[in-house]
Amino acid sequence: MDKSITSCQRCGASISSSMRFCPACGRRLISATPKRYGVVVLTAAVLFGVSLGIKYGLHWKRGDVKPTEHIETAREEPDTDPELTALRSDLERSPQDLGTLRAMAGLLGDKLRNRPDAPPALVFEAIDVLSRILAVSPEDPDALLMMGDVSFDQKAFVKAVEFYERYLKLMPKDLGAMARYASTLTFLGRYDDSIKQLDSILQRDPRNFPAMAYLAITYAQKGELSRAKELGTQALEIAPSDEARARFSGFVDSLAKQQVGQPAGNAASPQRSQPTQAVEAGKVGGVAGFIAQLKANPIAGPKFVSYDDTTPGVLKLLFREFPMGQMPPFAKEKFFTTLKNSAAASGIAAGSTLVFVDASSGAEMERLGL
Repeated sequence: MDKSITSCQRCGASISSSMRFCPACGRRLISATPKRYGVVVLTAAVLFGVSLGIKYGLHWKRGDVKPTEHIETAREEPDTDPELTALRSDLERSPQDLGTLRAMAGLLGDKLRNRPDAPPALVFEAIDVLSRILAVSPEDPDALLMMGDVSFDQKAFVKAVEFYERYLKLMPKDLGAMARYASTLTFLGRYDDSIKQLDSILQRDPRNFPAMAYLAITYAQKGELSRAKELGTQALEIAPSDEARARFSGFVDSLAKQQVGQPAGNAASPQRSQPTQAVEAGKVGGVAGFIAQLKANPIAGPKFVSYDDTTPGVLKLLFREFPMGQMPPFAKEKFFTTLKNSAAASGIAAGSTLVFVDASSGAEMERLGL
C-alpha cells in the first residue's frame, strides 16, 4: 500500500510525506528535540479549516456570518427534526424536484455548520442530496461549493479540489472559496499552487486575514520559516478580532523559536510525493485501482485503514470509526453501488466479496457480493 498519506500519531489527522507540520494539531512531523522545538505549530485545520473555512467561505442560503460569530449548536437529531422529516416526505413523493432538494441541502448545510459533532448519518444524507442536485444540475454553484466543503471536512482533499475548481469557474470572485481551495492544495502538498491562489486573493484584498494566515501556514509547511514568520506577523496586524489574533499568535511565536539554531538549508522545500488520493480513478487497475478510488470517496476514504486480499475471492477492507450501522438505507445503497462500479472498472472479478471490518475490534460489519 502507498504510505504517502498517513496519520498524525497525536491526533489522527491525514498527513502526507511532504508535510513538516500536522495540519490539524500542529505537531512537527520531522525529528526534532524538545529543547530545540519547544512550541507546537497551530495550523490550518484547527484555526481555519472549520471556524473560518465554513463560516467565512460559504454562503448558500444562510445569510452573512462573521468568521468569529458564535452560532448556537443545533439540538435536534436528524431523525427527529420536524423540518427534515417534512422535506424527506416531500422528496419521497418528488425525488428529483430541484426546489425541494435545494431546500434540503440548505437545511442540512446549516446543521452541519452548527454542529461540529454532527452524526455521520447527517453527512451521508447531505452528500446524497448534493449528488442528486448535481446529477440534475451539474453547474449548481451552491451544491458545488457545499460538496467541496463537505469533502474537505471529511479529509477527501482530492475530491474537494475537484468541486472547488468547478465552483470557482462559475464564481471566480468568491475570495472565501478561493482561500478554502488554496488551503486544500496545501493539504495535498501543492504549495506553489496554493501560494499562487493566495497571492491572487491578497492582490484583490490586501487585508484579507484568512488568505494572509493561510499563506503564512503554507510557507511554514514548505519549510520557508522566515517568510512564514513575516507573513504571520502581517496577518496578526489585520486579525478581525482579539480572539483570532490570540489563536494565531501561537503559530507566529512558534516560528521564531523554530528558527533559532536552524542549520542553513533546512528551509528548502522537501521533495514532494504524490498523495495516494491523487491517483486518478480508472488509470490503475486491479485491487490497487479499486483501493485508490475507495480512498478518494468523501466518506469512506478518511476512515479507510488497510486491506487484505490474501483469501482468494475475498477483499477485506479495514476501517476505523466507520459508521456502517448508522448509514440510512438510501445512503448505504448508493455507497455499495459506487463500490460495485469501482470494482467493475478496476477489473475485480464478479462473484468476489467485499468484507467490511472494524480495524479496532476486528468485528465484521458487512459483506457485499460483487
